[in-house]
Amino acid sequence: MKVKRGSIHRDPCLKSINSLYTRVENFFSKNPQFKSNKRFYVDHYSSVEFDLSADEVVDVIFFGDCVKKFFESGNWNFSSCRFWVLSMANKRILENFLGIEDIVNVVPRDEIFNIGESKQIDWEEELDLVFAGRLSAQKNITLILSVLNSLNKNGVKCSLHLFGSYDDTYHEDYGRRENKEYETKVLKQIENLKLSQSVTFYGELAEDQWLNTKFSNPVYISLSSYICEDFGCSVAQSQQKGWPLIISDWGGHKDIFGKGIYKIPSSLISHSHLPKEITSLMGDKIARYLLECDQMRHLKPKYEIDITNSISLDFIDKARRKTIKALGGSALLLNREFLSHFSDTVKGTIFLDKIRSFMSSNIKNISVISFDFDTYEESFSDSFLKTLRNMEMNDVNVFYISSKNIFDKDSLKRILSSERVVLNKFKESDKIYSYLIDKVKIDVSCIYYE
Repeated sequence: MKVKRGSIHRDPCLKSINSLYTRVENFFSKNPQFKSNKRFYVDHYSSVEFDLSADEVVDVIFFGDCVKKFFESGNWNFSSCRFWVLSMANKRILENFLGIEDIVNVVPRDEIFNIGESKQIDWEEELDLVFAGRLSAQKNITLILSVLNSLNKNGVKCSLHLFGSYDDTYHEDYGRRENKEYETKVLKQIENLKLSQSVTFYGELAEDQWLNTKFSNPVYISLSSYICEDFGCSVAQSQQKGWPLIISDWGGHKDIFGKGIYKIPSSLISHSHLPKEITSLMGDKIARYLLECDQMRHLKPKYEIDITNSISLDFIDKARRKTIKALGGSALLLNREFLSHFSDTVKGTIFLDKIRSFMSSNIKNISVISFDFDTYEESFSDSFLKTLRNMEMNDVNVFYISSKNIFDKDSLKRILSSERVVLNKFKESDKIYSYLIDKVKIDVSCIYYE
């Protein structure tokens, strides 16, 4: 049956997009000094009704999907604009495309939501870990389960409360994959870890319902590494309530400030498509990190809004074309439907590695090589897992490289940029070890292999 013509496109992030749209509109209405008369929200369904041939300066507001939306700018027809985003990460991404610093404005986080002061977590008390949002691989729910299990093993009594509905969207920036039911994977992990008495599912509730659910000691947790994670509405709502936060130091989460916030280094965030042994190991690392770190107070980012600088469409076109020229034919795949296809190209992988570096801000790299990280049947040697368990990984980018891709240009680029290489033991690993030393010229002291 045909969908009704007037129906809104069902973006999986529609609820958050609508909330942010309303709040950002309030921000502009409260700040007439910005002289914002025309606003174009590229992620919001209202954009299809916008007059793209406006003569005056247009304020273009990007939400999470700024990478793909930037490449749609060839469809715009207004003469000049000002760029606005919701996070410092997206500011860095767009300014990298444009080749100019301090040209993209950030809507201050505390202008969108009132920020409350969160209390410190008392690890001696029983904790109610809470997540609200899409139960999706993009939100790394399986990693949250591993952290729950590891905290319990370390003597911290805690339960997990999940609000939201399942969807089968995956991390497109790591390439195409079969859309298997994520719910089945989550439930299987709960069964394997014997967590059925510790996890409660509530389904999708209205905002006021999940926030007003009674908990003895609520702690909000989000370990998202979603490539479009630019804000985090549920995180902001929890902070308004004064709940402590355990969050990934990633994307928009990096801008969250105040007391009682525990930011997990992005290098410890294993995405949902990695084998269960890696997820379990990182769950242990995160639990140890939480129990060893002191309460952290994160300072407010320095927002500097400059409304005097507008960008011409001619300049944007040149910047876009320059990037497309570097990407070659793979750029044709960089749109709403084919980001995962784009990621499976060599130039796409290198490009998205750079985007992820803006989301994490880590400088150093580690390459971890095994037979095949793309299947869940991978086996790991005890020495390999021990090396990863004992390795300091709090401030690095971790590249998980399958041996079948070892000779690809993007894999070699990752390896050559790494200060350490960890190699698992498998059938062809001795040959790969020799290849890394003899052909790639990696110093033997930088390779961990037994």
